[in-house]
Amino acid sequence: MIGPLFCCRRLATIQQRASPNVCTRWDYSLATSGSLANSLSPTVKTQQHLADAMAVHRNAMVGLVDDLEHRGLVERKPNSSDRRAHSVRLTALGRKVLPRAQKAADELETELTGGLDTADRRQLIALLHQVAKDAGLQPGSHPGLKMKRESRR
Repeated sequence: MIGPLFCCRRLATIQQRASPNVCTRWDYSLATSGSLANSLSPTVKTQQHLADAMAVHRNAMVGLVDDLEHRGLVERKPNSSDRRAHSVRLTALGRKVLPRAQKAADELETELTGGLDTADRRQLIALLHQVAKDAGLQPGSHPGLKMKRESRR
């Protein structure tokens, strides 16, 4: 029997191959989509809050926000209550792109799980969340964006 790690790796490979095809229509990535979604949250006020919400190291978040800002999807301004912090807000273009990005991500998920009925899909998602939790992953985090401090020493 093939183990769960092998199956997850195969799915990750499929996702990596499909993502560029789905995402290039609007020049964004699934990581960008997550950042945009988190930027919409009323509780996310600063770049550091965004990094914390996504469980991404602050240095990685700087690059991600730089990219989003360069594309005109977010704007970064000095925070009025903390001069060391930067507030991040969606621009009009970011608010326009976000629903498209979420739709494309949903389409990719549907394609990957199209052979499952609703109950099986819910069970798969619940089991994957449990495995991720047991592995110490924070809900909503993207492990590909997390930069480990110990690897930089």
